[in-house]
Amino acid sequence: MTLADLRYKTHQTQAQVAARIGITERTYARWESRKHKARRNYYPSLARALRVTVDVIEAVMAGGG
Repeated sequence: MTLADLRYKTHQTQAQVAARIGITERTYARWESRKHKARRNYYPSLARALRVTVDVIEAVMAGGG
């Protein structure tokens, strides 16, 4: 599972998720493409935006999601 998979399940755009987290769409797109990893302090807001637990976000960011 990837961030994109989680986002598709919630029927959101990258811009919508980014706005909910308080980051730019470009930053979120980099997380989705795995060019950059989100800092751990963003995990709770990312989990809320994607309607999953922080554990799921940790697994996705570790590449094991």
